[in-house]
Amino acid sequence: MALEYYFLFLVASFFSLTYEYENKVVKQKKGSYYFHSLFIFLLILFIGFRYKVGGDWPSYSIYYYQAQFANGLDFNTGNEVSYVLINYISSLLSGGILLVNIICTIIFIYFFYNFIITLPRPWLGLVIAIPYFIIVISMGFVRQGLAIAIFMYAITFIKKRKLKTYIFFTLLASTFHLSVIIFIPLILLQFLYKNILSTFLILIFITIIFYINYDSILAKAENYFISEMTSDGSLIRSLMNLIPALIFILFMKRFRIEKNEKLFWFQLSIIAIIFSLLLIFYPNFTIIDRFGYYLISLQIFVFTFLPGVFGKYNKKNKIWVILIIFYYFLVLLIWLNFASHSYAWIPYKSYLFNLNW
Repeated sequence: MALEYYFLFLVASFFSLTYEYENKVVKQKKGSYYFHSLFIFLLILFIGFRYKVGGDWPSYSIYYYQAQFANGLDFNTGNEVSYVLINYISSLLSGGILLVNIICTIIFIYFFYNFIITLPRPWLGLVIAIPYFIIVISMGFVRQGLAIAIFMYAITFIKKRKLKTYIFFTLLASTFHLSVIIFIPLILLQFLYKNILSTFLILIFITIIFYINYDSILAKAENYFISEMTSDGSLIRSLMNLIPALIFILFMKRFRIEKNEKLFWFQLSIIAIIFSLLLIFYPNFTIIDRFGYYLISLQIFVFTFLPGVFGKYNKKNKIWVILIIFYYFLVLLIWLNFASHSYAWIPYKSYLFNLNW
């Protein structure tokens, strides 16, 4: 059974239908943000206090074991220095993997929530995120989940034209999972609009970053390519990114966003298309699949705008909201019942109540 996962999804779905409506721009009903706070607190308890839930739980237990018996920070850290630091702090406080997960969950929720509240329908954003981003990635692939959440927050600065801040938070995300740095060059065209010198300086900066991390990048590339690592379901996940990518490209003019935002999301849409084409020739290739995780931000962005894009900005457009909810309910249902690794999430167990649902 996986009742708790369906419960989270249905609660978010209820509020997306009841507490969000459109009136020229999407507004929240009175009291919605109080329910946001309660739901976010519930997510922290649910994600942070899980016990032996998630596909990479054994690997993260080893991380903590290394931190617990290390002399300072001299154990094998790789490049995920922030995650290593969290483990080290927890070991000093004898907090165990529980404290590690609580700290990581708070960081994850903070950055993710500050991304979705900039979008038209935050509750719908939660609905979209729950089946895979929250349940699978944040609870299973902790380091990359943190990197994705911080990357999403970095995206919010594109709208504000704070491109250096975007770079800063993307680099911060890379201290949890190095793969995110491939998205730094996406803002080159934004700088090009200002002047060629800025673009040149950013290119130099990116080159330095890659040079500093050359050994780690090479090691990870060899791990993925030489061992030919594969991931079941990667083509399906890629198609889930392809759908919003095509919607955005075809209906870009209907998205009421700034020009610089359109350029950024257009680039992400092109990347989603390229990844889908690559997976046709290289099915289930893990490295493409892992990079594709960052495009979950594209799903959340496009589908929170979609009711107003396909409907009317001065209407509730509930039919579109219902269709999106139904689509992601199918995603949750299919993953829980048919994914090859879903057994690592079922049954859900918690440190809090010794639950075994």
